[in-house]
Amino acid sequence: MKVLSSNSKVKQYESTLVINKVKKVIHFELNRIPGEASKSKIYRTNLLHSLQN
Repeated sequence: MKVLSSNSKVKQYESTLVINKVKKVIHFELNRIPGEASKSKIYRTNLLHSLQN
């Protein structure tokens, strides 16, 4: 495995990991709530957009 010398690359990688973890948690939480599918889908989409900006 190549060691990343660039600090920004490491930061980018770490933030990607965090975002992926958050997505998984949100996905799990929303799927746990029955009857909230359509509402949660909109909420999840909005949240993912806000994470990407």
